[in-house]
Amino acid sequence: MKDKEVFNVGCGRGSNSVGVEKYYKAAFLRRPQPHRRICTFRPVRHKGSNMFFFVGDAENLPFEGETFKFGVQLESRHPDIHKFYDSMYRVLKTGDHIQYGDMLPTDKWQDYDQYLISLSFEILCNQDIT
Repeated sequence: MKDKEVFNVGCGRGSNSVGVEKYYKAAFLRRPQPHRRICTFRPVRHKGSNMFFFVGDAENLPFEGETFKFGVQLESRHPDIHKFYDSMYRVLKTGDHIQYGDMLPTDKWQDYDQYLISLSFEILCNQDIT
Protein backbone atom coordinates (compact mmCIF):
# COMPACT_ATOMS: atom_id res chain seq x y z
CA MET A 1 0.00 0.00 0.00
CA LYS A 2 2.99 2.30 0.36
CA ASP A 3 2.63 5.42 -1.78
CA LYS A 4 -0.55 4.07 -3.41
CA GLU A 5 -3.91 5.74 -3.63
CA VAL A 6 -6.16 3.61 -1.41
CA PHE A 7 -9.88 3.49 -0.80
CA ASN A 8 -11.38 2.16 2.41
CA VAL A 9 -15.04 1.17 2.36
CA GLY A 10 -16.72 1.36 5.72
CA CYS A 11 -18.94 3.21 8.12
CA GLY A 12 -16.82 3.40 11.24
CA ARG A 13 -14.97 6.34 12.73
CA GLY A 14 -11.83 5.90 10.67
CA SER A 15 -9.52 3.78 12.83
CA ASN A 16 -8.75 1.35 9.97
CA SER A 17 -7.93 4.29 7.72
CA VAL A 18 -5.64 5.81 10.35
CA GLY A 19 -3.80 2.47 10.59
CA VAL A 20 -3.44 2.18 6.81
CA GLU A 21 -2.04 5.70 6.57
CA LYS A 22 0.25 5.40 9.61
CA TYR A 23 1.68 1.91 9.16
CA TYR A 24 1.48 1.41 5.41
CA LYS A 25 2.15 5.00 4.30
CA ALA A 26 -0.70 5.20 1.82
CA ALA A 27 -0.23 8.22 -0.40
CA PHE A 28 -3.91 9.15 -0.47
CA LEU A 29 -6.82 7.48 1.22
CA ARG A 30 -10.51 8.03 0.53
CA ARG A 31 -13.25 6.55 2.64
CA PRO A 32 -16.94 6.56 1.70
CA GLN A 33 -19.29 7.00 4.63
CA PRO A 34 -22.99 6.12 4.34
CA HIS A 35 -24.14 8.43 7.16
CA ARG A 36 -24.49 12.19 6.77
CA ARG A 37 -23.89 12.76 10.48
CA ILE A 38 -20.29 11.56 10.04
CA CYS A 39 -19.44 13.95 7.22
CA THR A 40 -20.96 16.24 4.61
CA PHE A 41 -21.62 15.60 0.93
CA ARG A 42 -18.37 17.19 -0.14
CA PRO A 43 -15.09 15.43 0.65
CA VAL A 44 -13.87 16.30 4.15
CA ARG A 45 -10.18 16.12 4.92
CA HIS A 46 -9.25 14.32 8.13
CA LYS A 47 -7.22 16.78 10.20
CA GLY A 48 -3.47 16.35 9.82
CA SER A 49 -3.69 13.47 7.39
CA ASN A 50 -3.96 12.53 3.78
CA MET A 51 -7.46 11.06 4.26
CA PHE A 52 -10.71 12.33 2.80
CA PHE A 53 -14.11 11.19 4.08
CA PHE A 54 -17.33 11.53 2.10
CA VAL A 55 -20.85 10.19 1.91
CA GLY A 56 -21.04 7.38 -0.59
CA ASP A 57 -22.66 4.13 -1.54
CA ALA A 58 -20.34 1.10 -1.44
CA GLU A 59 -22.55 -0.66 -3.96
CA ASN A 60 -22.08 2.22 -6.38
CA LEU A 61 -18.73 3.81 -5.50
CA PRO A 62 -18.66 7.38 -6.84
CA PHE A 63 -15.32 7.10 -8.66
CA GLU A 64 -14.23 6.60 -12.23
CA GLY A 65 -13.25 3.09 -13.23
CA GLU A 66 -9.70 1.97 -12.44
CA THR A 67 -9.06 4.83 -10.00
CA PHE A 68 -7.34 3.04 -7.11
CA LYS A 69 -4.26 0.86 -6.65
CA PHE A 70 -5.48 -0.73 -3.41
CA GLY A 71 -8.74 -1.19 -1.53
CA VAL A 72 -9.54 -2.06 2.08
CA GLN A 73 -12.86 -3.26 3.46
CA LEU A 74 -13.38 -4.69 6.92
CA GLU A 75 -16.72 -5.83 8.29
CA SER A 76 -19.09 -3.55 6.43
CA ARG A 77 -22.60 -4.73 5.68
CA HIS A 78 -23.93 -4.52 2.14
CA PRO A 79 -27.59 -5.14 1.23
CA ASP A 80 -26.44 -6.61 -2.09
CA ILE A 81 -22.92 -7.99 -1.67
CA HIS A 82 -22.65 -8.76 -5.40
CA LYS A 83 -23.22 -5.08 -6.25
CA PHE A 84 -20.48 -4.21 -3.75
CA TYR A 85 -18.10 -6.69 -5.40
CA ASP A 86 -18.96 -5.25 -8.84
CA SER A 87 -18.34 -1.69 -7.64
CA MET A 88 -15.10 -2.63 -5.91
CA TYR A 89 -13.83 -4.38 -9.03
CA ARG A 90 -14.72 -1.38 -11.22
CA VAL A 91 -12.74 1.18 -9.19
CA LEU A 92 -9.57 -0.91 -8.81
CA LYS A 93 -6.87 -0.62 -11.44
CA THR A 94 -6.32 -3.80 -13.40
CA GLY A 95 -4.00 -6.17 -11.55
CA ASP A 96 -4.22 -4.39 -8.22
CA HIS A 97 -5.51 -5.55 -4.84
CA ILE A 98 -8.10 -5.36 -2.13
CA GLN A 99 -7.77 -6.52 1.43
CA TYR A 100 -11.23 -7.69 2.35
CA GLY A 101 -12.55 -9.10 5.61
CA ASP A 102 -16.15 -9.66 6.53
CA MET A 103 -18.48 -11.67 8.70
CA LEU A 104 -20.25 -13.84 6.14
CA PRO A 105 -22.35 -16.95 6.51
CA THR A 106 -19.98 -19.90 6.10
CA ASP A 107 -22.48 -21.79 3.94
CA LYS A 108 -22.22 -18.95 1.36
CA TRP A 109 -18.39 -18.66 1.22
CA GLN A 110 -18.00 -20.82 -1.85
CA ASP A 111 -20.68 -18.81 -3.70
CA TYR A 112 -19.01 -15.51 -2.77
CA ASP A 113 -15.58 -16.80 -3.79
CA GLN A 114 -16.92 -18.02 -7.13
CA TYR A 115 -18.51 -14.64 -7.79
CA LEU A 116 -15.22 -12.83 -7.05
CA ILE A 117 -13.40 -15.22 -9.38
CA SER A 118 -16.02 -14.62 -12.08
CA LEU A 119 -15.10 -10.91 -11.90
CA SER A 120 -11.42 -11.86 -12.49
CA PHE A 121 -10.32 -11.43 -8.89
CA GLU A 122 -7.63 -13.86 -7.80
CA ILE A 123 -8.04 -14.97 -4.19
CA LEU A 124 -4.55 -14.96 -2.69
CA CYS A 125 -5.62 -15.89 0.83
CA ASN A 126 -8.90 -17.04 2.28
CA GLN A 127 -8.99 -17.63 6.00
CA ASP A 128 -11.63 -18.23 8.66
CA ILE A 129 -10.60 -16.06 11.63
CA THR A 130 -13.41 -17.03 14.01
